[in-house]
Amino acid sequence: MCDTDAVAYDTAWALSMAVHLNMKELADKLLFWVLSHRHGDGSWGSTYENYHERVLCTLAAVIALSEYKKKFGFGKSVESAINNGLEYLWDNIKKVEFERYSTIAFEVLLPSLMDRATELGLNVPAGFAKKYRGYFEHRISRLGELIEYPPALYSVEFSAYYFPEYLAKYADDMVLPNGSVACSPSATAFVCMMCKDGDVRKRMLLYLGHMLSMFGAMPAVYPFEVFDISWSFYNFWRLGLLPERLLGLAKKIPNYWINKRKKGPFTGIGPSVIGNIVDADDTSLALWVALSLHELGHLRPMHARTMVEDYLRMLGEYSTRDRILCFSGERDESISTNAHALEALKAISKIFPNMRKDAEEYAEIAHKCLKNWIAYGKWVDKWHVSPIYATSHATLSLLGYDDELALRGAETIMLEQLRTGGWGARGGSVEETALALQALSACALSGYDDVCYAYWEDALSYIAHQPPDFSAQWISKSLYTPKNVVRSALNSSLIIVKSFVSEIGYDAVRMQSLLSQKSGASGDVEESW
Repeated sequence: MCDTDAVAYDTAWALSMAVHLNMKELADKLLFWVLSHRHGDGSWGSTYENYHERVLCTLAAVIALSEYKKKFGFGKSVESAINNGLEYLWDNIKKVEFERYSTIAFEVLLPSLMDRATELGLNVPAGFAKKYRGYFEHRISRLGELIEYPPALYSVEFSAYYFPEYLAKYADDMVLPNGSVACSPSATAFVCMMCKDGDVRKRMLLYLGHMLSMFGAMPAVYPFEVFDISWSFYNFWRLGLLPERLLGLAKKIPNYWINKRKKGPFTGIGPSVIGNIVDADDTSLALWVALSLHELGHLRPMHARTMVEDYLRMLGEYSTRDRILCFSGERDESISTNAHALEALKAISKIFPNMRKDAEEYAEIAHKCLKNWIAYGKWVDKWHVSPIYATSHATLSLLGYDDELALRGAETIMLEQLRTGGWGARGGSVEETALALQALSACALSGYDDVCYAYWEDALSYIAHQPPDFSAQWISKSLYTPKNVVRSALNSSLIIVKSFVSEIGYDAVRMQSLLSQKSGASGDVEESW
């Protein structure tokens, strides 16, 4: 569960922490990872080039390397990496202005990192951060509210060197039972640097050591099991498929919800059972999972009704006139949050007719958001760099509610298939192709089979000839890959396409051969998750 990769941003912060705490052995391990994961152009970040991410990762890396150099000495490889990283920043930082997708908390992390780099005497393009200074200073002035607003703790490292006394005083309140701060290795590493309490620091070091042993360096976030299970369940069950193992894990979701509400007023759930960060996106899809389990006979009606009541009450705090927020106080829209809320609200109306009136009120808000934010037949989202993700999930949610709008999304997906057979903004990817097939397959299952079949053989051929690894396209403080979620999208779409192959007049032998070439997609549903 929670399979993912290490990322440069969080690993750089862990390296800074190890240097600060004079942990030479740990610093050397992290140094080796940082030096061996540098791109040819001198930058750090995922293979999917997003300049917001590349700038932050590169800045964090050159800072960590400079701190290592100052404390422990250096070789030519460290000096070269620093110089090449600085050169990349000067050459590419302005490209951020022309990019649609920002990473989480970029507007406060960039000024903070620039200040750290300047303090170290590094020649960085600090002037570029001026445009973010206003919001950054506003956040610094409200640092005392971090404990009251847990989502802000996820990027608490933005406060580096500005309020260490506060952080040292409240470090124990920030640290979760698993030893992390907001399940973020970078935030944990920063607070560990500032913490004066030896016992609290030991808990954080145990968490970071666990990350190192699991991933070889630091992931962007861990754990995220509620998100992992809910999205994987959605990918399979939305197309009428369900692995037995995933069903067993999904049954834990309503148990977690019910146990949480016993501890106080229900405010939602988040990506993990650990911690107190909650959001409408995870809550919406978790409820959709629970109501699906109810329909399958795995959740008692009383518990399902209670969860629906909790959810509708919670939406009152997350809804505006034209959208449902992912987090309270959110400044910009999240398309996928509104799509997932619409899925949950459709399920409520179907299963509990007496709650339909309240559900439809919120469903219309989510629908309004999707209707207002479609552009050129597609949607974009703040949690994923590919428009295919937002467009696929919006299309899925709109089927059965506004089929005309759903088909606009499906038609755009069809038009954007690449000559290679795949889909994607940067030459195509397995994940984006799987997401496209999901939406088109769902349209076929809904009776719109004329929009789909002609695209499948080329798509299957494309997938069959791609390497098994996935490019990181999910947005956190850096880009990351929730591998189980991506695998579930891939395998569910291929399995449902395989079922259609036997019913339509295409070359079934050829398609069966293509399916069998892709590891994990040729067996039954159970083997694919």
